[in-house]
Amino acid sequence: MVEHDETQPRKEPVQERSRALVEALIEATARILQEDGIEALTTNRVAEVAGTSIGSLYQYFPNKEALLAALVERELARDMELVRAVVAGGRGMTLREVMAQVCERLVAQNRRRGELHRVILPRIDEVHRGELVQREREGLGAYFRALVEAHRDELPARLREGEGAARRRECAMFVAMSAMEQALNAIKVDAPQMLEQPELGELLLRIFEAVMLQE
Repeated sequence: MVEHDETQPRKEPVQERSRALVEALIEATARILQEDGIEALTTNRVAEVAGTSIGSLYQYFPNKEALLAALVERELARDMELVRAVVAGGRGMTLREVMAQVCERLVAQNRRRGELHRVILPRIDEVHRGELVQREREGLGAYFRALVEAHRDELPARLREGEGAARRRECAMFVAMSAMEQALNAIKVDAPQMLEQPELGELLLRIFEAVMLQE
């Protein structure tokens, strides 16, 4: 976690009961944002929805900004875990098949949380989690880089052969991942109804294919 007192938890939960309480508070924050919007988010409301006392909430979170920051961290972690799980389970698949699953499952996960992400994405810097987002982005980049290298024989010749092929792969990978991320984030913030489009995962995959798999 980053070092900003106003958005830092007061303490970390240790016992299973306290971890369950913290998760209930974070999930209550998500429910309020998703159902009622940022204007409805108060510590009293979070405690009420979580079924606990305001005193219990303040043991862990000093204010609503700290709750929002914890929610941002959780959502980032969920996206990372999804990608890890898909890639780990993709042994024996082609690169296109693995990426197709990544795209479909990311869209499905974001579809369930569409309104929530529309609210929290523009507030990442407000709760001092911009650096965390960048670290997560770099982590995902490293993960996809390893995936591409493991499937290098499936890439077109321009990304496999000749002087500078490694640099061309790195550039293509950056462009593909950035374009896919920007497209999905823009939809979540500006056009969340498009998350319901059944072809969205396929469209994200086409970005990857166009940059990484076509000559």
